[in-house]
Amino acid sequence: MQPDLREYLLKKAAIALLIIMVITIPVAYLIPVAENAYYAKKEAILTQQNREREKLLSMSGTELIENANETTEGYTLKEQTIEFKLPLGCKGENVKVEEDQKSRQCVVSLPYADENYFLDRTVTGDTSVLKDASYEYVDRVGYLTLSLDRVYEYFTEYSSDTFTISFKTPKQLYDKIVLVDAGSGGNDTGVNKYNIDEKNINLDICLKLKELLQDVNGVGFYYTRLDDETITDEERYEFAKDIEADLVVSIQMNHTPSGMMSTINGTQVAYKEDSEESKALAEEIKDSIVADLFTSDKGVKPFADDDIWKDYSGMAIIVKPGFMTNTGDLELLSTDGARHAVAADIYKAVAALYE
Repeated sequence: MQPDLREYLLKKAAIALLIIMVITIPVAYLIPVAENAYYAKKEAILTQQNREREKLLSMSGTELIENANETTEGYTLKEQTIEFKLPLGCKGENVKVEEDQKSRQCVVSLPYADENYFLDRTVTGDTSVLKDASYEYVDRVGYLTLSLDRVYEYFTEYSSDTFTISFKTPKQLYDKIVLVDAGSGGNDTGVNKYNIDEKNINLDICLKLKELLQDVNGVGFYYTRLDDETITDEERYEFAKDIEADLVVSIQMNHTPSGMMSTINGTQVAYKEDSEESKALAEEIKDSIVADLFTSDKGVKPFADDDIWKDYSGMAIIVKPGFMTNTGDLELLSTDGARHAVAADIYKAVAALYE
C-alpha cells in the first residue's frame, strides 16, 4: 500500500474513532441519568396516585359521587337520579336493585365490578336524595348501598354502558296515599290466647286487603309490614309521616284491659277525634263488619291518649273486628272467611272514599 494512502486511511480511522468516542461517552453518561429521571418520574406519579387514592378513601360515599360529578367531563346532573357506568362484561339486565322502604335503603348489585369500582368515578348523580352510600366487593360482584333520605319509589333504565335509577316520592306519583298498618309483629305477638297470636290475625287481614286494593287506581298504598317483622310504634309513625299518608288504616284485635278472657265481645273502630272524615269512615267500616260477621256493635270511639295515631296530621282509624279475650270472637276471627270479610269491608269503604 502506498504511504500516502495508508496515512490517509489512518487519519480517517482516527477521526471515526474520535467521533465514536465523542458520541459514546455522553451517551454512557446520559443513559443512567435518563434512567434515574424515568424512575423519579414514575415514583412521582405513583406518589401522586397514592395521595389521590388516600384522598378518595377518606371521602364519604356522597362525597365520592359529588367528586365524580365535578371531575367527569361533560356530565350533566339529573334531579333525583343516580347513574352507574356498567363494568366491562356487565349488561344492564344483569344489574339487580333491591329496596327496603322502611329502612330507606336501596342496594344495587353490579356483576363484574372490581374492588375499586366506586373509587374510579363510576357513580354520578343527585346526592340530595342520599344520606350516604357505601360499597362492598364480594366474588366479582360490587354491592353499592344507597342510604336514602326518605321513602322513594324507584325506576330504572339502562343503555349499552350505563344504568340509571330515578327516585320519586310518593306524593310525586299519587294524588292520595294510604298506609295500611298490621298491628304487632315479630317479637311483639300482641295478645295470645289458646296459642293464637294476635299479630298473625292482623297480618292476614292486611294481606287479604292488599290483594283487594290493587283494583283501586290513582292511590298509593303502603304497608308497615307484609310479613312477621318487629316494628316499633315510632317506626310506624315516622313511616306514615315520611310517605305523607292521607289516611292510616291500622288493623288490630281488641282485648279486655286485664287481658283476661271475658264475655265482652264485638266490633269497634277507633278514629282521630278532630277528624269528621275519620269518624265517618270508622262508622262505615264498623257497620259493614257487624252486618257481615254478625258481631255485636261496640260502636266507634276517639283514639285513647296512648294510641300512636292520636296526633297524626292526616285521617286515621284503628279497625278492631273482635276481641282476642272472647271465645266467640277469637274462634270467628280465626277463620279465613271472617278475615276475608273484614278485609273486603275495609276495601269497599276506602275505595269509595277515593273513587
